[in-house]
Amino acid sequence: MGQDNKGLSGSEYFFDTKLKGKPHVIRFVKDAKGRPLKTTSIDPGDPGTGLQLSFDLEVQANSEKQLREAVIEHGAKMGGIGVMDAETGEILAMANYPSYDPNRPNELNRKFQRLAFITDPIEPGSIAKTFTIAAAMESGLTTATKKYFCERGQLRIGDHIINEAESKKKFEWLTVTEILEHSSNIGTTKIAFELGSPRLLYFFDKFGLGKKSGIEYAGESRGIMPAINEVTPLRLSNISFGQGMAVTPIQILSAYAIIANGGTYVRPTILKANAQAPGMRVLSKETVTSITRMLADAVEKGTGANAKIPLFKIAGKTSTTQRPSENGGYHGYIPGFIGFPVQTAKKYVVYVYIDNPTGKKYYGNDVAAPVFKKVMEHILIRDKMFINVADAKSNSKSVTQDLVVRNQSALSDTGRVLPNFTGLDKQSVETLITKLPLKIRHHGVGLVIKQGPPAGTLFTDSVTEVDLYYEPPTIE
Repeated sequence: MGQDNKGLSGSEYFFDTKLKGKPHVIRFVKDAKGRPLKTTSIDPGDPGTGLQLSFDLEVQANSEKQLREAVIEHGAKMGGIGVMDAETGEILAMANYPSYDPNRPNELNRKFQRLAFITDPIEPGSIAKTFTIAAAMESGLTTATKKYFCERGQLRIGDHIINEAESKKKFEWLTVTEILEHSSNIGTTKIAFELGSPRLLYFFDKFGLGKKSGIEYAGESRGIMPAINEVTPLRLSNISFGQGMAVTPIQILSAYAIIANGGTYVRPTILKANAQAPGMRVLSKETVTSITRMLADAVEKGTGANAKIPLFKIAGKTSTTQRPSENGGYHGYIPGFIGFPVQTAKKYVVYVYIDNPTGKKYYGNDVAAPVFKKVMEHILIRDKMFINVADAKSNSKSVTQDLVVRNQSALSDTGRVLPNFTGLDKQSVETLITKLPLKIRHHGVGLVIKQGPPAGTLFTDSVTEVDLYYEPPTIE
């Protein structure tokens, strides 16, 4: 704030009127000596309204730390990160580095005062391939297993040649899943040609790309999206894999939240428990399921291997987009990664980008994916999300095991029969033995694979010692 108690930037500026309110004004009639005689009117004013922001202090602090370390390590110009609750739209963390300390106004560098994550558009790069493929699948034009010939790494469009991001890649026939997994420019181009520019731009608009999200921050950019009459075949190819257009990082984060939450667009917000109208459905559940599976393959077997987190399945996409030069053309790169965990109760999306790293590493998997991993891993472990991610290897085994646990648990009320702990996590174990005279010794982490004494053992009312052995769950 300034000396006149007026918000100058950020939330203080955007919510200035709401926070400050109106002064309480009392008017008096005075005599000739200036003494008040009587009140002629009273304006009760407004004391202002307090706001609770959605930011999670732990997540924000860790995000800033990991981003700062990555920018410094790779000698980059700057970087950005955002963490969003895909179901509510709440922003848990958002930062750019370099930044500034508002407690030291004399050291303030004005160019770092704005939040570039919202105000500065960038080319999304290969992250946009997800949106192109999702649009084609939602339109009924392609499926996860449909194959496209990828021209052995070179596709001629007019007088131009479209290459793969890595020139050494000479793909031939690839399924749509493999196109996303290997981040094929040519495969995505062919899907876009089937879709057509009007349909592609229609879906980009539904994803929230190229228009303001409405987040509570002054100076939000709408980005740069071509009009339909400006989209030549070459331009269509470029925008299908994230070049020839510019969107803000907050738009990218919000668009991926559509996939994470099951197909609904939710407006991003920095306010806690902000009541929003029901989101607009953009993708069917069938399309979301297919895209999520493809994004998981892109991490497990494709370009996003450094985003893997033990015990979890991560769905995500890398990008390594060329960086527009101030003198025209391109110079340098902007590596990025965006992703979310599958099979967890809460759906958090994290987007990281690093602008112009100058070291030997500049791919999204090498520069941005490790930052994503550190930030997401912190959230998942802190919130104990591992409870919800275990999958049995087969459905029949899962059903049988659940029945055994349920039956033995019913007998446990007698205080005489040792329950079957197999398949349970530590929290469930503690809940189960609340009324039993048992002393549990835990060995390892994950889910119980073995116990001693075995289930069904009779015991007395005296304290019985039980050893439980854990291993990480199998995720398929």
